[in-house]
Amino acid sequence: MKKKSFPLPFLLPLCRRILQLLKRLGVRDFPEKREVFERLYVNGDAAGEQEEQACRCIAYMLVIAFAAVVIAVGVLVGRSAVIDRGRLARNRAGEGSSGYELEYAREGQDPEQITVNVSEQKYEGEALEQFFESAFAKLEEAVLAGSGSAEEVSGKLNFVGTIEGTRIKVTWPDIDSTYFYPSGAIVREAVTEPVIVYLTARLEYYDEVRIYSFPVRLVPEREDAGTSFAEKLNELLSEEDKSSADSPWFILPTAVEGEGIDWGEKTRSRHIWILLLGFGAIAAVVPAVRSELSAREKKREQEMLRDYPDIITKFVLLVTAGMTCRAAWEKICGDYAKAGGKTRYAYEEMMKSAHELRFGASEAKVYEDFGKRCGIPAYRKFGVLLANNLKRGSRDLTAVLEQEAVEAMESRTADVRRQAAEAGTKLLLPMFGMLCLVFAIIMVPAFSAFGG
Repeated sequence: MKKKSFPLPFLLPLCRRILQLLKRLGVRDFPEKREVFERLYVNGDAAGEQEEQACRCIAYMLVIAFAAVVIAVGVLVGRSAVIDRGRLARNRAGEGSSGYELEYAREGQDPEQITVNVSEQKYEGEALEQFFESAFAKLEEAVLAGSGSAEEVSGKLNFVGTIEGTRIKVTWPDIDSTYFYPSGAIVREAVTEPVIVYLTARLEYYDEVRIYSFPVRLVPEREDAGTSFAEKLNELLSEEDKSSADSPWFILPTAVEGEGIDWGEKTRSRHIWILLLGFGAIAAVVPAVRSELSAREKKREQEMLRDYPDIITKFVLLVTAGMTCRAAWEKICGDYAKAGGKTRYAYEEMMKSAHELRFGASEAKVYEDFGKRCGIPAYRKFGVLLANNLKRGSRDLTAVLEQEAVEAMESRTADVRRQAAEAGTKLLLPMFGMLCLVFAIIMVPAFSAFGG
């Protein structure tokens, strides 16, 4: 194997050493059995081709492993800290809100995970007018945050003073004190059964005023419901988000109701997933090479089946003309060698057998080995017929070969018809697509004219 033909020449020595180690460990058929290479490389060095393919596989595996490790280390090392002296960076106006996955640890307890959502900085000037149309939908979502849906509200409502992403001011002029405290909490004594209450919000944008009203269905609080530590923490985070909207930093609370909190970033495992993907790609290299070799073997078999009727017909004509089997064999090989052109597997196998005959090998054994090397029933039968003719003699060899030629031609005709049917089936989808396109070209202008 030449270094110039190898895709990564600098890895070739290392690949050869790894291959030698695999052979010592008993791995002989890597990446595929030797017989496969002997069938695909009739005139070449099958052992050398197997070694080259093995080295290529090893080189690809090394490259994939190196890339996976480098990317994983880069992700692990390049991850920047999001907490800076107890602060979170807030996106500038127009960049949208951001979410941070953090860990907080209460005094004497294990860390717990939480997602902190930090809104963007407020807009200034007339650029905020484009957000006015979407303010109504955002308002309802903000009011019901943490309280479920409007059809079943049992938690505290958030009567926001601003709408995220806008400079629109929100006031609540008609909050029913029968059912709500000023903070947005529900008056539990008044909600003994489900009741529908309408909330009215006044949205101000400079001189523009909009009134928005929507209903909510209040339901009694469940007996097991209570304000958990996480809910209290989320309330503090929400209040901080509103109060520091003009600041580029979001200050994380250090305590909840006197209980201290230690913050930390949630551990990510992206580098582990990258390594797992890399190992998966490495494991797929050998099956990919074997799949390629299998496809080449299938093409070889199809090519040999196409050539079989021509070979058997030529052989019958030459034997009928008075030639011996060996002379007919060498005549066919000679004509193939003179013609040159594209390499054909069947003729190359015959050339190999003719070479063995010239070196004094047993003619019957050569024919049998020819059929075995081809690995196709038709050629195996052909080789057995010739070998039996030499061993036991056969007066009707010509008739048998003629019948074999007729069957071979019929088989090739059937194969051609099958391939034509498959090709027609594959064309159905493109033809259907073209038909739909023609219908569209015809019908769209017609409907447009009708509508006009």
